Amino acid sequence: MQHSKHTGGRPPLSKARKQEYRITLRLDTEHKLRLQALARTAGRPRTEVLRQLIAVGRVRERLRREHLDFMSQLKGMARNLNQ
Repeated sequence: MQHSKHTGGRPPLSKARKQEYRITLRLDTEHKLRLQALARTAGRPRTEVLRQLIAVGRVRERLRREHLDFMSQLKGMARNLNQ
């Protein structure tokens, strides 16, 4: 009688699908309540909502010094047009 090494069950996850990294996040009360409301309306846990926001969400970068200079020039041209 031979005994098999594998006794059944779920196959092991690949390295890419394994969720092994942990990130600590600090939120103020307003952001925590917003996250809870998003999770409640989506019917998913907060961690899954954050994963989806990371995967699909969009974060805009801050304005750089060049952008601010360009915006001030644009404001000056708009003022001249209004006069």
